[in-house]
Amino acid sequence: MKTVYDLWLAIKMLDFRKDVRPLCEAFKSSYDVFAHSFEADSDSLYLSEGCVRALMDKNLTKAISLVEKCARLNIAAVPYHSEFYPAFLKDIENPPYLLFVKGDARVLKERFCVSTVGTRRMTPYGKYCAFKLSYDIASVGGVIVSGMARGIDSVTHAAALTAGGKTIAVLGCGVDVIYPPEHRTLYNSIIKSGGAVVSEYLPGTSPQPRFFPQRNRIICGISYTTVVVEAPKGSGALITAGEAIKEGREVFALPGNISAENAYGTNELIQGGARLIRNSEELLAEYKNISGIRLNPRIGKKAPATAEICDRAIDEFKVASDKPREPVNDAEAKKIFSSDVSASAIRSSGASGSNADFPVSVYMSNGTSKFKASKKLAEKQKPTAKDASDKREENKNESTRSVSSENKTVGYNELVEECESFGIVMDDEMKKVCKVLSENEKITVDVLHHNGCSTKASLQALTILSQTGRVEETVGGVYIIRRS
Repeated sequence: MKTVYDLWLAIKMLDFRKDVRPLCEAFKSSYDVFAHSFEADSDSLYLSEGCVRALMDKNLTKAISLVEKCARLNIAAVPYHSEFYPAFLKDIENPPYLLFVKGDARVLKERFCVSTVGTRRMTPYGKYCAFKLSYDIASVGGVIVSGMARGIDSVTHAAALTAGGKTIAVLGCGVDVIYPPEHRTLYNSIIKSGGAVVSEYLPGTSPQPRFFPQRNRIICGISYTTVVVEAPKGSGALITAGEAIKEGREVFALPGNISAENAYGTNELIQGGARLIRNSEELLAEYKNISGIRLNPRIGKKAPATAEICDRAIDEFKVASDKPREPVNDAEAKKIFSSDVSASAIRSSGASGSNADFPVSVYMSNGTSKFKASKKLAEKQKPTAKDASDKREENKNESTRSVSSENKTVGYNELVEECESFGIVMDDEMKKVCKVLSENEKITVDVLHHNGCSTKASLQALTILSQTGRVEETVGGVYIIRRS
């Protein structure tokens, strides 16, 4: 009977996502919500008027019918208070009250989840990069989260399945509606492999354009990290990245040719402070010291990914994509597999990552540019006397510009106090950010990262200090730290 109340509440809360958290903090179960009158204390619950009116309707007819439908279609219901509800998803601004699940709901408990997203109009470069990244991550126990859309999304699911790992597909329709329809084989394989297909929308719901931005918040919400592989201007993948940044999650982006349409979004993300990713090891390093997350060496016995393995997987799972608008060079793209980086090498703490880098020639050339990177670009030229003189002058000027005097910086303690005034727990990461900020007049997220600060803590501190007026964001993602 408990499921009836869960589904009753799920139907009500689809239109009131902003009310989910205060409601779930006030009540321990859906039955408690159902039994409550809401007539005397609605104001004290901090719920919207529309939500209160909806909750006062106690008709269970639709919920009972939905229980029968879920049982018939083997669909599980995972409400907010369930042990299977994703821990990271509860932390987002507007979490869904309930997730409908086809497959194994236990995979939602995994903390080592990485969302990998990108354009439907993928190039060979994007296809192979997405496959290699996702394959390597899944090979050491990571769960790949994406949207099962054409292009990059479906390639990442196929990569996880090929690596013997698990993957979660988040849909912008009911979980019993296979969309796009050509991904039926992929859909069934995800479920059979121990993964899951999930959605907040009721079973039977058809896909609508307005559902996908809402779907994207769940993709990044389930995950600790989001990776954007290829994304032209206006891509839905950028919405996912924006949601991740808003929630203070780590965002990685794959660099691309500056003249390529599919690289516009990822290059812009990097310019705005997202982490540039060149190989899987750079991402996996983020997980080494996170509580509750561990790499699984037992899984990582698969052979390294190759272009042939990728192409076979795309054929096997019938992955579909839209045609890219720009010229492509399949031979160049395959070069990302030229380095034999096994899962054991990725797990090694001593790996430098340089052998796993995506080659510069791949993302500096789309096969038509005459400025193709070559070995000559990597060769170091012997400095001349004039070069040395210019370098000394440059260093001198930089030293003059650097902020070192006390009257040009804001105090460390002031920054800490302002963050604490917002109820933030000042752990070592946050204190490190405040220390670096206190030593500079201007800064970017990238500079904070190079000073040992995590992107999550940096964005959290900058967001808070922007609200207090201590920090002001200017053009190009540069933040000005204001003195008292």
